[in-house]
Amino acid sequence: MLDLVKIRKELHSLAELSGKEVKTRAYLKNLLEPLDPDDLFELSGSLIAVFDSKTGGENIAFRADIDALPISETGSFAHRSKDPLVSHLCGHDGHSTIMLGLAEHISQNRPESGKAVLIFQSAEETGEGAKALVKDERFLSLGIKRTFGFHNLPGLKQGTIYLKKNSFASSSVGLEVRFKGKTSHSSQPENGISPVPAITRLIEFIEQLKADQKNLFDSKILITVVGIKAGNKDFGISPDKGQIFMTIRAYMNSDMDKISTLIEAEINKISSDLKVLSEYEYFEYFPAVENCNEMVSFIEKLCSEKAIQYEHLKEPYFWSEDFAFYGELSKICFFGIGSGIKQPHLHALNYDFNDNIIKTGVEMYKMIYNSNFRQNAKTNLNLW
Repeated sequence: MLDLVKIRKELHSLAELSGKEVKTRAYLKNLLEPLDPDDLFELSGSLIAVFDSKTGGENIAFRADIDALPISETGSFAHRSKDPLVSHLCGHDGHSTIMLGLAEHISQNRPESGKAVLIFQSAEETGEGAKALVKDERFLSLGIKRTFGFHNLPGLKQGTIYLKKNSFASSSVGLEVRFKGKTSHSSQPENGISPVPAITRLIEFIEQLKADQKNLFDSKILITVVGIKAGNKDFGISPDKGQIFMTIRAYMNSDMDKISTLIEAEINKISSDLKVLSEYEYFEYFPAVENCNEMVSFIEKLCSEKAIQYEHLKEPYFWSEDFAFYGELSKICFFGIGSGIKQPHLHALNYDFNDNIIKTGVEMYKMIYNSNFRQNAKTNLNLW
């Protein structure tokens, strides 16, 4: 039987950056091979284990992320990261450990129909991991119909399952806007075209969007200016170039589309009115995690029948999750596991995954698996 707490700590010590999880994949693969999956392969930086009944039925996936962050942790525990510049401050070491617990269960309780696909996913932190998989022909050929995922949630009750119908986590994107005018001597600004008024006007427009959001959008939105640049520390020159950087977040993908349309139209209007050239570029796009409500109800019923504590979140989170990309090819359900009221928040320098919730995570995934892949468990749960 796998020693999951020991495994979690070993994974923590192996922390690797997004897209560079070489030792992590090798470690996971070494543990998965004895569990005899029908297929085990690397794909777009991720590790995929498939348990195949070789009969008809729905193919259902479970996902855990495996990458770490480019941050130095302050913890002095024995299992701290071997790389002083990289650390598991988001709990992906714990997520992967829970998935290994599920893999061990499946190896002893093979699916009776369909395929169980276990995704140990690369590069969640950069948003590139899931996006690469859903574009990969081999991954598409698995024919996944439903995908489950979860995240540990510091600040919430330890071991409680947190559910949310519709959107669980927000859509987000970075936007860079560049304005170009004409330089001049600062004593004769009328001979130039400064980008500063254009930047100022765009900021005013953004603030108005936020103020009017209840009338303009179907859900909550957030636009944060994260940087502004215009000119240099040269008091004799009026600048000709300026940039503004912002992060846009919305609970719903439809609202993200609307925000982008409105901002782009305003950029074009500012450019025309103030006679400046403009261009813009988007970065690090994450869709909203829009849950299948039927799947959320399924987990709720499982928790009720097995007397597992659960709650429904009142609002989605404003952070983003690349799990959302799986929604392009299957129905998805993302849930949370409370990791403790006093647990340090995600990405905090003193964060460490709470090993006390490993059992909860494994049991939750096992219940989902049993109710879909084992006939004796299906009798009481005709939910699809």
